Amino acid sequence: PNTAVTIEGHCSRTGGYDYNMDLSQRRANAVTEVLVQQYGIEPGRLKAIGFGYNNPVDPSHTAEAHDKNRRVIAEITGDDTTADMKWNIYTVDKEIK
Repeated sequence: PNTAVTIEGHCSRTGGYDYNMDLSQRRANAVTEVLVQQYGIEPGRLKAIGFGYNNPVDPSHTAEAHDKNRRVIAEITGDDTTADMKWNIYTVDKEIK
């Protein structure tokens, strides 16, 4: 009940500052809209923020860096009401003849 999600829109450093601020906000808004329309999440639990190119994952100016920096991040906050879980996963290799 106390869970909230901040949707962060980010972009690469191509183009102007104002354009990229608007683009990153539109990205965050688009994801927020999908969460409301398709998944029924209450709009009051969601906050969309565009960061432009202010928080790059990769500050270089390569094509790969631009691809990494064009992203949306969802940060989920709220009360922890779940029990801690520990998973043990085992595998067995079987020899095939």
